[in-house]
Amino acid sequence: TKLESTQRLYLWQQQEASYAMLADFSGRPDHRDGKGSNDDDDEEAQDNILDPEIDQFEFTIASLVLLGKITSNDVRPILEKFKKLTGDNNKITAADVSGPNKKNKEFIEDFENSDEESTESDGNEAVSPQNKPSSGSNALAVGKKIAQAFREELLSSGGGVDQDKENTTVEDESALEYSKFRIPKNTYAIAIDDSKIQRKLLGKLLDVAGIATDRTTIVGDGYQEIMGFEDFVINFMENHTDNYVFLLVDENLDVVDENSNHVTISGSLCVENIRKRLPSQLERRMLALVRSANDSSSDISIYCTRAHGFLPKAPIKRDKVCETLAPLWVGRFPPSEFGETICFNSRSNEIKSVASEDVACTPYDIAQKLIDIESLFENNVHVTDIHMIHEEMHELKGDLLTMNSTISVMSIVGHINLILVAQAPETVVDRWHYVRDHANDVINLLQKNFRIPQNTYAIAIDDSKIQRKLMAKFFEFMSVPPEQVTIMGDGADEIKGFEDFVVGFVENHKNDYVFIIVDENLDVVDESSM
Repeated sequence: TKLESTQRLYLWQQQEASYAMLADFSGRPDHRDGKGSNDDDDEEAQDNILDPEIDQFEFTIASLVLLGKITSNDVRPILEKFKKLTGDNNKITAADVSGPNKKNKEFIEDFENSDEESTESDGNEAVSPQNKPSSGSNALAVGKKIAQAFREELLSSGGGVDQDKENTTVEDESALEYSKFRIPKNTYAIAIDDSKIQRKLLGKLLDVAGIATDRTTIVGDGYQEIMGFEDFVINFMENHTDNYVFLLVDENLDVVDENSNHVTISGSLCVENIRKRLPSQLERRMLALVRSANDSSSDISIYCTRAHGFLPKAPIKRDKVCETLAPLWVGRFPPSEFGETICFNSRSNEIKSVASEDVACTPYDIAQKLIDIESLFENNVHVTDIHMIHEEMHELKGDLLTMNSTISVMSIVGHINLILVAQAPETVVDRWHYVRDHANDVINLLQKNFRIPQNTYAIAIDDSKIQRKLMAKFFEFMSVPPEQVTIMGDGADEIKGFEDFVVGFVENHKNDYVFIIVDENLDVVDESSM
């Protein structure tokens, strides 16, 4: 259906380069749980964790399956044909052919008969291209052959150019339609996360989505809020039977219980328990999404079984928030059943939000997090309480993935995953040093490349003529246009009227940034005393 196609497209667009993606797309084992080695100090064994890799052909085929364009049954004959051509070599070389013409002829003839030779497979089985072609010219040659066979298979099963155009048109129309989506006004939001940074982002996300602050509840600060979450949601739903409730739940909720033991609560299991406890008529008015930095296909499948959907921990552009939530909302509350409450408004009905930037962590959030974690290592917490270190690493991973950055952090995330499976203190420290140093490098580079947004206005005040001139030079250096700069302080009237001027200015520039620099000692001459 149109909705399923849009949801598949959204999940595919959210894919990031990660170990989980490598395992899913390549068909090779994911060793993040540490099963690949029992010795954390065995560097050679740990290097094997990085073995999975994919090329553009594997990525293309796996993506088409994920998008629902083809099934594993479509790909199976192609992979079996490749295995037949390559034998145990996993590649085709000059030694395998008797001449270019004969090779091409045999390839086409063999492929035409491949359907009869192939065995049936489960339609739900994940694509696992085990026999990866070698790199270089051989990989390109084999890739072209696979692509040729792949096209013929699609054509023979009825998939053509017209269908591709139709699918593209549907996706374009969906994007245009969802850009006008607005969450109904009678919606309350409840969110939970054990990370202070993520709770701040959740508040910003819900604000940008158009849910009023007085209709938003964000919890997760401590044992009581996390352990009492299920009962809180149940009671809230029972007291708001005529409203919608939008639930955003972090997957890994780390708490310290009354006996000082560290416990990790599964957010998706909390959602499952809530759904089971609610009467069907109340549960029907709730949309529950799981947020997590763990976004492999298997993880997402679990989340979607327990909850109604998945929202990755990733930065979201302000103007894409509603468009991101729309397919999830409409999928849960289809217009055929809730048509009168689903909002697809025109541009004239824009969301009014106090948040003026994208929903993302800042480098300063990450920098402070690194300082906090470093203090734990300095106090030898990695020796006395490795679980606490793992909790902090889970939070840091989510924060990094939601940081608005043009620089990839996936290598850092990869080393965090290695810390999460490590137990030996020395190994944990070594890997933490890599994470800390490389994260700081990213932060420093982002700060060096920082540019003040174009919608920034500058206001400064100083009673010194020389200092006012320096302020003008400073703002020029910061690339703030002269017409967006106001410098005051020349006389008693400007100094005394400064507060009222700033208040009025900010009220008239609600969608802009205002950068204010104020001199501490402003000397004025009181004319009444003269």
